[in-house]
Amino acid sequence: MKHRTVVVVSAMVAAVLVAGLTSGQETEVARQSEYRVWYTSPDARVEVGHHWASRHLGDEWLILKVSIAGGSAGVIEVERSAVRVQSPAGEVYQLPTQSEFREGLGEYRMALQRDNTWEPASSAFERSLTRADEWFFSPPGDFFHRDTIYPSNFQYCTGPMVFRVPGGVQPGEWTLMIDLEESKVRVPFVLEAKG
Repeated sequence: MKHRTVVVVSAMVAAVLVAGLTSGQETEVARQSEYRVWYTSPDARVEVGHHWASRHLGDEWLILKVSIAGGSAGVIEVERSAVRVQSPAGEVYQLPTQSEFREGLGEYRMALQRDNTWEPASSAFERSLTRADEWFFSPPGDFFHRDTIYPSNFQYCTGPMVFRVPGGVQPGEWTLMIDLEESKVRVPFVLEAKG
């Protein structure tokens, strides 16, 4: 049996937990490792890997590895326009379109390859779910992408999320935000400067 220790990452995590409980939903945010955060609620399960972002503060692109599955309710609809990230200073950045992603690819292609962003952040989903072949961006050489994905309680979707951050990625508490039809997913993660 797998044992998992829940570590509260910050005050924001506590706020997310309280908000989930007061709305009647059981929402949990756990830090799985130094560079990985797990979010779960009745509507969605989300894993955020921020290894590259943590090690490349100051870059103009925030690069995350994200896996999304539905919660106990079944299939969820996740639109590209409903995915954003919020910086420690409160600025909100939208997930780019596929054409914007392609235009910037020369700037972060190496990062996507080195951090293996087309694979799941971990094997947590692989052990119990099948992978759906759909994502907001297509890898180099492939032109299949979707503006809406449909993860479920038996299939997960995975891939990179990139956000242009003018002025560079700063350390502190960031939040991945995904607005679903019935709820709002908020996954806080902390980027820390490494000495």
